[in-house]
Amino acid sequence: MSRLAAGVFFLSLAVPGLSQDVTEPKSGATFAAKDGGLSLLGVGLRTKSIAKVKVYAIGLYVADSALSGPLEGKAGTPELYRELVSGDFNALISWTPGVGLETKTAGLNKPPLNDKAFASAVFSIWLGDRPIQDDVKKDLVSRAAELLR
Repeated sequence: MSRLAAGVFFLSLAVPGLSQDVTEPKSGATFAAKDGGLSLLGVGLRTKSIAKVKVYAIGLYVADSALSGPLEGKAGTPELYRELVSGDFNALISWTPGVGLETKTAGLNKPPLNDKAFASAVFSIWLGDRPIQDDVKKDLVSRAAELLR
């Protein structure tokens, strides 16, 4: 848990029954506003094609310690995205220093891939200079102004 402490991408259909849920409005998928020591920075919906077929809902979790550390004061800036892409990440699709890129699918942990460049490339899919979908990039940090004071 180095520079960023822990930034987490959490791909999910829903997290039911939690008191402080955030709902992705286009899909109805809900995400917990907090997950242990992590806070939800934003949620988005990946769509595909002209018909805007819903592919998946995605939420971006960031360690609470990062909110008052390397991310503090960067809401609304390109620096925020650079930190999220190149920092050290820990939890669902996540980068864990010394372990590698970890994923969890349907509640099952998959073997980690220990390649930092690959992990940064994966996070760049949503948060990089040329994201897969511009509105998802913006939506994933929609709570930044509220959380990064």
